[in-house]
Amino acid sequence: MKRARIGAEIVAITGSSGKSTATRLISRFLQTRFATREQAYQNTISACTQAILDATPTDEYLVIETGASVPGSVVEMAGLMKPKVAVVTMVNVEHRSAFKTIENVTKEKGALVEAVAEGGFAVLNADDENAIAMAERTKQRIVTFGHVNDADYRVVELGLGDSGTMELAIRSAHGTHRLSTKLMGIHFWPSVAAAFAVAVENGIAPETIAETLKDIETGYNRCQPYAIENGPTFIIDTVKAPLATLPKAFEVIRPLRAPRKRIVLGMLADHPGDSNTAYKKAYRWAAEVADQVIFVGEHAHRHKASAEEIANGRIVEMTTTEQAYAFLRDTALPGEIIFLKSAGVAHLERLALGFDHDVRCWKERCRVPETCQACGLYEYPYERHPQVRRQKKLARWGMRKAATSRESKSRPE
Repeated sequence: MKRARIGAEIVAITGSSGKSTATRLISRFLQTRFATREQAYQNTISACTQAILDATPTDEYLVIETGASVPGSVVEMAGLMKPKVAVVTMVNVEHRSAFKTIENVTKEKGALVEAVAEGGFAVLNADDENAIAMAERTKQRIVTFGHVNDADYRVVELGLGDSGTMELAIRSAHGTHRLSTKLMGIHFWPSVAAAFAVAVENGIAPETIAETLKDIETGYNRCQPYAIENGPTFIIDTVKAPLATLPKAFEVIRPLRAPRKRIVLGMLADHPGDSNTAYKKAYRWAAEVADQVIFVGEHAHRHKASAEEIANGRIVEMTTTEQAYAFLRDTALPGEIIFLKSAGVAHLERLALGFDHDVRCWKERCRVPETCQACGLYEYPYERHPQVRRQKKLARWGMRKAATSRESKSRPE
């Protein structure tokens, strides 16, 4: 196996939330000093394997996002990677149908800590009892981050600037360092604190980290600002929507100044009990910070709002994403904030993209795991996607063949 032959150190990141952002941050910080390869967003065993296969002799670090989809998935990846550094951002119940309980999720993610190589270390969230308990699963060094007094990297200040972006200060044995970010919302703090800890422990100066962090934006659809000229500003947060994370996500728009604030809610995920209770909670939380809440999809009717709230437009139900887009297009105000929140399968990012592009793909449940921006086919009807993909593949093949032909003809006899 190639893993035994590559010289790069592996930093593996897992967690129920924040792992993609942590992966991107760690990679960018390490790149200031080391040759670093990153694998983010796709966190399956195949993506992990491919990242290792793609490694070159000049790579010094591989930073790999690691996800738990079914029991045994992290165990397999951990054994494959044998990371120098294992990072756990936090633990919540995710993929509820597969794992059932938070204890099962903790056991699965803890396999990454257990696999830390000799001389390596694990970076754990000291505020999360399930994450910090994983320290017992390794004999290697433990580095902690969090708000608690005994954390090695302690967040001592946390707030939002005027633009809604996070500002924080981290205190460690290296001093207290104030950090400004382009990340919308304070819920990104575990990702930043974990990345800061990994970078410093690997020899990156805190001042370098602070300067680098200033220019890093959120990834696609992770509280991503998307401004429409002479129109609304969308905040797209459509990668996933576990019920427990909604209050913190909605808080992103509370301090923002705008003529109106609206939240569009699609499919929720990983909620205990019945759907009626989950969607009722989601509506109440959203209504605390937004002037209007728009529910989209088959569960839109489950909000349990009062007749008065329905009559005065405080809550709006839309059966399909395309209907929601038409409604937003007809009612949008210049300068208003529209927060999009849903599980990724609904691809509510199309509501924002439609203001700048001729979106023709309105499939309600698209099983493509990547974002619409990464897919790039949202201007084609969904049923044409296989044909368009084949055409694009053939075009790329033709270009490569033509390039090879030109190279062969240019070679001297």
